[in-house]
Formats: sequence, C-alpha cells, structure tokens
Amino acid sequence: MDDASGKDQGRSYLRWWGLLKNTFVVTTYKEISRERFEEAISLLQQAKARNLPAIRRKDNELWRRKNYAAIFAIAKKNLGWSEKDIHAFASLKLGKTVPSLKDVGERDLTKIVRLIRAEARKK
Repeated sequence: MDDASGKDQGRSYLRWWGLLKNTFVVTTYKEISRERFEEAISLLQQAKARNLPAIRRKDNELWRRKNYAAIFAIAKKNLGWSEKDIHAFASLKLGKTVPSLKDVGERDLTKIVRLIRAEARKK
C-alpha cells in the first residue's frame, strides 16, 4: 500500500519497523511476546487503515478493493450478514437502490464503510 500511495519503498520498511520498535521497545520483532502479538497486529492494521486514503487517487482500484474487503469482512464476520443484507443496508442508508457496491461513488463507499463499522460497534 505504501508503494501504491507513492511513498518510497526503501523507507517504507523502516517506517513500519520503527512503529513496532518504538511502541514495544524491542530490538527485533522476535522480542514481542506472545501476549502482545494481537496488540502488534492491531497496531499495524490501524496504521495501514490510516494510510488507506493516500492510495485513493494513485490506485483507485486498490483503494476500492480494500474498502470492499472491509465492508464484507465486518458485515459477514461481526454482523452475520449476507451479501443481500449488505446491499439492503447500503440502499437504506444511501436512500437509493444499491444492486452492487461497485455502482456507488467514492463518497458513498466511504460512508458505507463508516456506517457498517458503527453498526458492528453497536453489537
């Protein structure tokens, strides 16, 4: 994703490693304890999500795929929804028929991701 957003690949590794190293105060990733493994993964996933908007213009297709993946993962895993339920939810919230998420614009797609995350937090 760093490469797709136009960031220098050489510095990308250093940036991600620096995040882990400074957060967990370790000299190698192998020093991160098993008890903190989930925390480390969560930290990296959050940082990745923060970088998602940077690829919207550079690689829109990748940006869309990441958003589709987030929508379907949250809806199916956390909410137990089917694809039909997701489209019904999107149609209800956007006030228009949504036969496929590929038919919605960037703003609407971002809105759907935000609303589904909020819905999952309610449960």
